[in-house]
Amino acid sequence: MRYSAHEHVPIVNCLLLAFCRGRVGVLIVKMAASRNVRWIPVLALGVLSIVLSLTGCGGRRMADNPFQRSETEETVILRVENRNMHDARIYVRPRGRRTHLATIEARDMRYYEFPWPGGMPLDLEVELTVGGRFRPPPLMMTPGIRVNLIIAPSVRRSILRQ
Repeated sequence: MRYSAHEHVPIVNCLLLAFCRGRVGVLIVKMAASRNVRWIPVLALGVLSIVLSLTGCGGRRMADNPFQRSETEETVILRVENRNMHDARIYVRPRGRRTHLATIEARDMRYYEFPWPGGMPLDLEVELTVGGRFRPPPLMMTPGIRVNLIIAPSVRRSILRQ
């Protein structure tokens, strides 16, 4: 008895539909119990469905959290001194993503501690609440570094240094 492509289309469609609903195992057992189905295609589709389910094909990928710790991250201690007469928002930019770290009040000084991907330069951005934005050049990181950010009265003259 020879197979044609048309004989397998309903089986493949049923398998894909069942795979999407998480019922692959039940369908394979039902297919194997059928008299008209040969074992080789059933086993091949069963192995394929198991491989696809183990590799996570079709699954959702969770969004990366820039503050979630990993083994290669370092803890950064940031000292921020705001010499400006306006409040300022501080953003970190791990891997190019802009993430709000803190808001510091006018003429205030605070310490912030946060994880940072190891081996990557520290990339910050300062934005005044009344407008005006500044991105100092990225600072190369070393383990256990303490960083000073001084927000100047003119935000474009702000300084990021070790």
